[in-house]
Amino acid sequence: GRCFREQAEGAAQQCRTRRSGRRGHRQHLDGGAAVPVGALAAAAVAALLGHIFPAWLGFRGGKGVATGAGVFLALAPMAVLFAGVMFIVLVWWRRMVSLGSIAAAVTIPAYLWFQDEFGQPGRYLTPLLAASVTCAWLIVYAHRENLARIWKGTESRISDLKR
Repeated sequence: GRCFREQAEGAAQQCRTRRSGRRGHRQHLDGGAAVPVGALAAAAVAALLGHIFPAWLGFRGGKGVATGAGVFLALAPMAVLFAGVMFIVLVWWRRMVSLGSIAAAVTIPAYLWFQDEFGQPGRYLTPLLAASVTCAWLIVYAHRENLARIWKGTESRISDLKR
């Protein structure tokens, strides 16, 4: 038979034009099934770049970690879960949010690599792994001054904050 993607574009329309009784098993956001994973990975990197280096702040001082968490929550939710656990453990143990943020950023590509090597490899992991490595590098680069302070032992801790 004919592919139902040729008959209709929107997800709701796809569901209506399918002749099968199993409606909705292919229903995604409009166009979501047709967007290549490589394009989503490129959009993830672009979103992170725009938030780490915002033009209206002189290309400094963005919110890259939060943006990265949100982007990869949609693309690789289990990796973000592991990264979140890493963040919480390190912030609780060392009392440094920057250290937790850097470790969480690096955890996402590590999780995806382990999943590809030892878990369920898939053709979709390669662009996600490339995007996650790029995003982790961007986050580490954005935190380079924090890393220098961590190394010197002068990075501020949560307990150092005045109320």
